[in-house]
Amino acid sequence: MNNIYTKKFKSIRASRPLRTFFGKNMFLIKLISAVVAGIAAVTVTTLVIVLTEMNSRYINSKTSTALMIVEKTRREMSFSGETVINMIGALRSNWALMAYIGDTDKTSENSSYSTYSLVTTISSLLENDITGQMSIIIVGINGVSYVSDGSGLAMPAAELLGSDITAKAAADPVGISYQFLSQGLTRATSRQRAFVAVAPVATSTDKEPAAYIYITISRQALTEYYSELSDSGNFIVLMDDSGRCVSSSSSDYIGVEVGDAIETVKDAVDKPFFEVEFNKQKLTCVARPVDYWGLIMVSIVDHGDSPEMKSATRYVLLVDVSVSITTIILAALLLNRLTHPLKKLTKRMSRLKSGDFMDRLPVSGEYEIQELTGAYNYMMDSIDSYLRQVKQIESQKRKAEILALQTQINPHFIYNTLSSVKWLIWRGENQKAATALELFITLMKGMASSVSEMIPFREEVEDLKNYAILQQIRYGDHIRIVFNINDDCMDLTTPKMILQPIIENAFFHAFADSSDGTISVFASKAGQSLVIEVIDDGAGFPGGKLECATCAQAAEMNGGFGGVGLSNVDERLRLLFGSEFGIAITSEPGIGTVITVTIPN
Repeated sequence: MNNIYTKKFKSIRASRPLRTFFGKNMFLIKLISAVVAGIAAVTVTTLVIVLTEMNSRYINSKTSTALMIVEKTRREMSFSGETVINMIGALRSNWALMAYIGDTDKTSENSSYSTYSLVTTISSLLENDITGQMSIIIVGINGVSYVSDGSGLAMPAAELLGSDITAKAAADPVGISYQFLSQGLTRATSRQRAFVAVAPVATSTDKEPAAYIYITISRQALTEYYSELSDSGNFIVLMDDSGRCVSSSSSDYIGVEVGDAIETVKDAVDKPFFEVEFNKQKLTCVARPVDYWGLIMVSIVDHGDSPEMKSATRYVLLVDVSVSITTIILAALLLNRLTHPLKKLTKRMSRLKSGDFMDRLPVSGEYEIQELTGAYNYMMDSIDSYLRQVKQIESQKRKAEILALQTQINPHFIYNTLSSVKWLIWRGENQKAATALELFITLMKGMASSVSEMIPFREEVEDLKNYAILQQIRYGDHIRIVFNINDDCMDLTTPKMILQPIIENAFFHAFADSSDGTISVFASKAGQSLVIEVIDDGAGFPGGKLECATCAQAAEMNGGFGGVGLSNVDERLRLLFGSEFGIAITSEPGIGTVITVTIPN
């Protein structure tokens, strides 16, 4: 448990310097915080504006590039589309195709000739294929088929004739149907995505198709039109009318259906660019239709994930943060320099609590600081002048009070001494009366010759001995006075006539019934103080046992003690040395009284 409290105390003590630092520099900290907040706000605002403008310019640049890529690609694909149309037109009008389909006996001379003519025609047509990846498939409704790559159909001819792609082509006997296939029609392309153009072939007399021409092109061949033109900032997607992505430079989009977004794409084919939301992502796109293919080419612009944009963003962020940090450091140094005179002024003013009014501050810094410093110096001069006046007045007042107390003692002492002389003369003891007068004159000369309030303790002891002899002349030897004074006390200073009223009080009150007794005076040095004890074995204070630290307390506890003398000594000590000094009294009826006086030296 003690260890817990020790750790807690150490933690609190360790945190004090931090709290003191923040407490003394709170104004500067608040100024710097305000500046930092302002710079941070400007930095963030500037960063947002710059990045937004960069992104806008980046999008505009990429959109322009995407538009050029789309236009170039669609021209090339349109050329391939024209090639497909020319191929289908040439095959529809070729006599060898119908002869090949209609001749079931492939061993005859005519069949061989028609086959040769068909193969020669198809080879000639495929020479116009700039991709080199087209395949021509001919399937008659009688099941006879021809595949240009020689690999054969990937499915039975009847299954192909009954498929959706064939049914869609049959609905438009004179047109060409384009469709995307998840797998090719030949054994060589059965595991590849492909795009197919299907056209029915009929004789001049028949309305129903006698055969179907299938021209396939692999997805990879479509990608080659634009793969070299795409980059990390944009990519291209080819969509069919249903909104399915049939080809793309990004494999993640192939086969994806955009759903209702296809209507937005179709409506934007004539616009420079448009924005669409797909998979909770906002995309900027350029869309153009691809002639002959029945496709829509869409170039999608990346909104900032490109390496170039990331690098530019990092660069702008680094520059902006570096400039902000540099500005904050410079602002902090400037504010610290500007507020330094204020800190000095605050530190100097905090020392006023200890009563230090001496130092003045140099007038420097900005105009406002100079005015504050000048006002502070003027205030210090005024306070210092006022305090000097107050101190002088208090000193004069204190001297007047001490003098009043001293003059109060003198008449009282003179009255008691003259009463004693009168009493001796009345008894006819003229010799004693003369001796008493001589001692009285000696005492009066000593009091009159010293103009200082403080005198050496040896002079006080000498005067006290003369006073004791004077009192013994009147009262006789039944009251003895014993002095026990250490030698190291003789050169110490003490207020004038500080012990005479105490001895006088013992003569007149402690032995008022004329009983025998002893008054002992002890003096010793305790540290930096002179301690004097006056002890008598007289009657003690009336009212019971008394123990108190000061004469004032004794007066409250026992109103009848002491007369003028002890109260006068107590007040003089307080005026000279402070309220913590005075007379300490211990008394007990029938036992005696101890009066202790402590005088600082």
